[in-house]
Amino acid sequence: MSVRKKILGTATLVALAAAPLTPALAQSGPQADLVPVQAEARYSDSDLESFVDAAMKVMALRQTYQARLQGAVNEKQQQALVRQAQEEMKAAIVQTDGIDVPTYTAIGEAAQADDALSQRITAMFQERMPGDGAQPSDDG
Repeated sequence: MSVRKKILGTATLVALAAAPLTPALAQSGPQADLVPVQAEARYSDSDLESFVDAAMKVMALRQTYQARLQGAVNEKQQQALVRQAQEEMKAAIVQTDGIDVPTYTAIGEAAQADDALSQRITAMFQERMPGDGAQPSDDG
């Protein structure tokens, strides 16, 4: 059952990977009217690999800033840290080959709406995660 928990945990990470940027980017541009579900399986493996690479950077930054947010002394400092985190996350995405912020956000939203796409991304996360026996076994 631990493999199933790890997969569910990774699927949750897929959703969280796009979450910090979605509100900040949703307001910028006419793409808000597009339905991401239509793009469900239209992403190539290369697109998804770039998404996963960027998402791993975003998640590392998210962990760093969560610790800093816990140490913030007031709401003003928290807001400043959130803005700084979002800027660094955007920069991490832009610096990743093969992806930009709108594509990153679109893939994240599509993955939340499409189980098959989410599973493809989860499999890619599993391949990149440090090995501790996360591969399922066939012995039983």
